Amino acid sequence: MKHFEFDDGPSIEGFKPVAGKMKLYKGGGGSSTTKQEIPDELKPLASEYTKKAIDVGRQDFNPYTDQRFEDMNQTQNLGMNMATNRAVQGSQTMDNAELGLNNQMFGADNIATANPYGNINAAANPYGATQEQTNPYAGLNPYLDQTIAKAQGSVVDRFNNMTKPQTEAAMNQSGSFGNSGYNQLMQNQQKAAGEQMSDIANQMYMQDYGNQQRMADTAIGRNLQNQQFLSNQGDTYAGRDLQAQQANANMGQNFAGRQDSVSQNQDAKRLQAIGMAPQFGNAAYQDASQLLNVGGMLQDDAQRGLDFDYQQFQDEANLPYKQLAAQSGVFGSNLGGSSSTTSSGGGK
Repeated sequence: MKHFEFDDGPSIEGFKPVAGKMKLYKGGGGSSTTKQEIPDELKPLASEYTKKAIDVGRQDFNPYTDQRFEDMNQTQNLGMNMATNRAVQGSQTMDNAELGLNNQMFGADNIATANPYGNINAAANPYGATQEQTNPYAGLNPYLDQTIAKAQGSVVDRFNNMTKPQTEAAMNQSGSFGNSGYNQLMQNQQKAAGEQMSDIANQMYMQDYGNQQRMADTAIGRNLQNQQFLSNQGDTYAGRDLQAQQANANMGQNFAGRQDSVSQNQDAKRLQAIGMAPQFGNAAYQDASQLLNVGGMLQDDAQRGLDFDYQQFQDEANLPYKQLAAQSGVFGSNLGGSSSTTSSGGGK
């Protein structure tokens, strides 16, 4: 094993100062000695270097106590919470899309609007089946008997006031008053008055009957005309009603066609909306991803600050070693120094 010694200086591990010379010891069988001369002006530096190396080697471990890694920030926590809530709670938009898709596939939502023009019953003909009108003037005349009685009363009054007194006066003048001739004459006059009253009644009844017949004929004619008019009106109404029914049927078909077209358009729009549902239903994931990205950038920026602080700590901890390395280079350069080597056959 080689052992180095320095003259007038402290020892460093295998180095021992011996009168300013560095000696190499070797086992039996011969030896060689290398003499290393350190310039006088570097001897104080060598002593300082040795002391510093000893101090550095005796230093205790100094751990880094500040924060090394940046914690997750509020933005990242918000993004993770948003993604978690979306995954746990689902999306109302996606639920609606699923419901709409089920309805579209199984027809639960395809309920046709009622046709307002279909199956309208024919309206009752207001001109049909009219009852024959009764002649308000036909039948018994409530004033006829009173009129006949009045006319017959005139005959009775004329007989009592004129015919009978004149006959009695004439009979008195002739001296025949009260005899059989008088009685026969009065009977004849009374009979004539009764026949006249009977004729009056018959004539008035026949006249009234004729009037009622004429009025009945007129009423029948009017009823026939009215019936014909109503029949014509009913036919016209029925024709218009058939036209209205046909027009209604046509409008119903048009309405059904429009309903089919509207239903198809609605189905197409519904399917289009269902296809867009994931875009909106997963918007929470997209927002959460953006928050995580922004939070990651903020975390990286903060981490760079922590990394800088940690690097400063390391640089400060390594500074003594760097200084020692820099000082050791002075000795390795042999500034102003010299060396010589001698060999012998044995000894130390």
